[in-house]
Amino acid sequence: MGDEKPLDGRYADTLAPIVEPTREKLQGIARCDEDVLSYIAFPNLAEKFFEERKEKEENMATYTIVEA
Repeated sequence: MGDEKPLDGRYADTLAPIVEPTREKLQGIARCDEDVLSYIAFPNLAEKFFEERKEKEENMATYTIVEA
């Protein structure tokens, strides 16, 4: 290595925290930690999933059986 100093830290230590800011951004959308992590890893797919989940829940029908 010659005169080079060896690395004394990890690259991950230089990254800004992302989970808490993302959790705040997704407040009201994300329901669990898995939703937040999915959004961090795959934002486009997670957004599509959140929209489809919401549509399915809003598209609910209530039926009543009445004797004739």
